[in-house]
Amino acid sequence: MKMLRLQILTPEREFFHGDVEAVTVASSDGFVTVLAGHTPLITPVSVGTIRIKNDGVWKDAINSEGFMEVNHHGATIFVQTCRKPP
Repeated sequence: MKMLRLQILTPEREFFHGDVEAVTVASSDGFVTVLAGHTPLITPVSVGTIRIKNDGVWKDAINSEGFMEVNHHGATIFVQTCRKPP
């Protein structure tokens, strides 16, 4: 399976950086799932959960507002805060 390079950044730190199968974020238009080879886009990210799929398993991270950029290098998510759920 092709992998997607994902980076999740906050103003304080890099929350995540690595290759994943898929990532899903909540946006103002609903949920957006990105796979390797996705069409380039920039979309707002709403407060909610970022879902990261790796090795067939989904893991969640709780996030604040921000935006996501997808290009031929991968996906970068910029949010004010991001943390693992309790």
